[in-house]
Amino acid sequence: MAPLNCPACGSANIRRSQRRNVFEKALRSLRLRPWRCLDCQARFFRFRRRSPNHLPQDKRPHAPRGWERLSTSTKVQIVGYAIGAVLILALLRWLISGGLGGG
Repeated sequence: MAPLNCPACGSANIRRSQRRNVFEKALRSLRLRPWRCLDCQARFFRFRRRSPNHLPQDKRPHAPRGWERLSTSTKVQIVGYAIGAVLILALLRWLISGGLGGG
């Protein structure tokens, strides 16, 4: 991922900013986070990053949680089960709506 820079001055000297009001707290549902440039004091919003790889090495968590910890075979199984569940639900919906009889 590209490094995060201030859109006003281009500086990389930025930090997370506090959410100020209800509107900014509602932006959390859109995964937007407030940031402040420490050089020009500009405040801006960026989408939250999903991985901790943008952090310096000493700030990264030792054991990342979530999808990254799963083995490839486990991920394939989860995706397979999800596809199977969607197909079963689609088949049940088709049967309830009339199936081959067309009712």
